[in-house]
Amino acid sequence: MVTGDAAVGGLEGRAGLLTPETAAEVARLHTPGQDAVAAEADHFGLGFEKQHAVGPEAFGHCGAAGANGFADPVTGIAYGYTRRRFGSRAAWPRRTGR
Repeated sequence: MVTGDAAVGGLEGRAGLLTPETAAEVARLHTPGQDAVAAEADHFGLGFEKQHAVGPEAFGHCGAAGANGFADPVTGIAYGYTRRRFGSRAAWPRRTGR
């Protein structure tokens, strides 16, 4: 099983994608305060959401149609999920007026 440790620590003799220092900086909270849209405490690192439910150093991001991914450098666990399809044509209104 490949874990989040591969991104930082490497895998099968290959160097990791991120140095431990870069992973720590990405995971550090960079936007403290209140999110004006979601009306909750802001929780973004450098382009990633803090994943407090996973661990204090975990980071990741959710996406469209329920996609989600995160990594926890402390435990070495990583997770990614994506759907095969974004949605059906019936779910989106047709454009008119062209």
